Amino acid sequence: MKSKITSEIFTVSNIHCVKCIKKIEKALLQLEGIYKVNTNLFLKQTKVYYDSMLIDSGKILSTLKSYGFACEVYGFKWIGLFITVLCVFIAQNFGKILYKNLLSDLFLASIPVFLVFTKLRKKKLLVGDNFVINGAIVSYLLGLLLFCSNYSNRSEITSYLEMSSVIILFVFFGKFLEECIKLKNAKIIKILQTNEFKENEKSFSLDNVNLNIGDIILIEKGVFIPADGFVYKGETFVNESNLTGEFSLMHKKTSSLIYAGTTNISHPFYLKITNLPKNTYMGRILNLLQDANFSYSYENRLFLYFTYSVNYFTILLFFFHLLVNIFYKNKFSLFYAIKSSLSVLVISCPCVFSIAIPITFLMFNYELLTKGIIIKDVNPLFKKIKYIMFDKTGTLTEGKLNVIDYKITKYDEEFVFNMIRLIEEKEDHPVAKALFYFTNENLKSKIQMKLKNKKYFSSLGIEGEIEFKEKIFKIKIGKESFVIKNIRDNNKTFISINEEFTGYFILGDKIRNESLECINKLKEMNFYCIMLTGDTEERSKNVNKLLNMHKMYANLTAEEKMRIILQYKTKGGVLMIGDGINDAPAIKASDLGVSISKINNTANIIFLKEDLSLIIYFLKMKKKLTKKIKISLFFSIFYNLISIPLASGLFYNITPKTSCLFMLLSSLSVILNSFIK
Repeated sequence: MKSKITSEIFTVSNIHCVKCIKKIEKALLQLEGIYKVNTNLFLKQTKVYYDSMLIDSGKILSTLKSYGFACEVYGFKWIGLFITVLCVFIAQNFGKILYKNLLSDLFLASIPVFLVFTKLRKKKLLVGDNFVINGAIVSYLLGLLLFCSNYSNRSEITSYLEMSSVIILFVFFGKFLEECIKLKNAKIIKILQTNEFKENEKSFSLDNVNLNIGDIILIEKGVFIPADGFVYKGETFVNESNLTGEFSLMHKKTSSLIYAGTTNISHPFYLKITNLPKNTYMGRILNLLQDANFSYSYENRLFLYFTYSVNYFTILLFFFHLLVNIFYKNKFSLFYAIKSSLSVLVISCPCVFSIAIPITFLMFNYELLTKGIIIKDVNPLFKKIKYIMFDKTGTLTEGKLNVIDYKITKYDEEFVFNMIRLIEEKEDHPVAKALFYFTNENLKSKIQMKLKNKKYFSSLGIEGEIEFKEKIFKIKIGKESFVIKNIRDNNKTFISINEEFTGYFILGDKIRNESLECINKLKEMNFYCIMLTGDTEERSKNVNKLLNMHKMYANLTAEEKMRIILQYKTKGGVLMIGDGINDAPAIKASDLGVSISKINNTANIIFLKEDLSLIIYFLKMKKKLTKKIKISLFFSIFYNLISIPLASGLFYNITPKTSCLFMLLSSLSVILNSFIK
């Protein structure tokens, strides 16, 4: 039986943290026929690749539901939960004023809440809040035990019951803050998901528009562009804010590339389609966001160590107090052992892992998305970078050949330009395009000529016959060996007419306007800048003279670039930034790979704009992110090192209610640190 691999996206409304993502992956990957699972925290979506001959979507849905996940349209439920628990908390504190039996009624009504929490814990959906949830449950059960045993101190019973709701209130408050930032991230992503455009006040769904590659369609002013293509006829300005994250008007003329998801702002034009809507640049961006890895292994490892340490300490502490109770019956009691263990559970604050770090990551991602920067994988962000490797063509330079200089030695310049324009008009070669655009823009008047017998010679040039005023002119354009046999110069493109040398053009790749300033700023930030290029030594040196980078390697193959990066990785962290497919091995080999303006599957970070200065912004934000997480971790560790021994009852008797207060203050401090820019 042949396998039929397909993919489907499921909306899972109650994905709240990285632990949920891990749980979903574990649940689905154990099913036969599931090959790959990608869950996006912001979009609340899980993309599943599966063999439809072995499993169907119904089985996937039922599996997710059996693990406690709600496969439904996303809703902002945390607001309702937060307000509900807040009302319970207020009612508990002011119950005596409002209604004297309200406390006992709420006490009984709260039983289902803890049954739900127990179910969620069994499904491991509250792993990040284990300590506070355990503390809430133990506090609730202890209050229930004292209430049933007619314990004389009624205020202490009340304090345990109140404490359970305070703890749950805080958990929901943290989740509420997290959801607020996730919504901000989702709004940006959902703007990109717009799949309709308007024409003549009618809406068309991209899935229903009958478009084919090669079609030429009229794009009116104000219309959302439905597919990738180029300007076939006309001239306009296009708003690319959906691609770059900022409002940016780009001038488009004949042959200019235009991407789906952008909007025509000024004039109608004809678009020739090169990609169908589902395979467009915008479509690839959305797939990239869907498959992004937001699993923070850095956080997971620390949280794992913290969890085991506190759990083992709490168990040992409880048995220690029991043993002491056996030998010193007047000093300790079983109740005191439970209270001390409960205090440790409540006071040990995992907030930095379950709330503070996720919020910091979400805010960091939101800031980058607004600048047109997509994070595919967050884990490499923690690597300290020392070396920054740049590809030359398309990264430091514009990646387009331009005419830098030229000389016409025979015939009138207008006449020669008309001939070059005619023979190069429909050619796709970069040299041909550069010559066509230059001659076309510099013509004062177009002369009527007729092209005959055009031939293209791979890696050499082009030749043809042009009829003008009943005369035939044989023109050749290309390398020196092809045009003029006795000239040797690899840096020029030569022209001959009727086998006579007519002139030459010097072509070059223009350096980006921001490249020099970018390199200088990186040097000021103490980064070691290196150029890796497959271009010739001479051309590379000319670029490096202007940019003055620390080191340059020329005439490199893709494999040689990769080997150089691996060598430098032994000395320190390496960031590689490039734009082409030939850069993919080098980008993959680096500690942190960046692709500029191209959807590269091997890159960890993608810049949607062709703006090299974004690397400065990204590195500053990366440094800020690392610093903020380190500060949160420092305060959390410092707090736990002091508070846990204090709550253990070994030195001083702290009540669980006091522990709860300390936990709240500590948690609020690290959360506030996450929001500080």
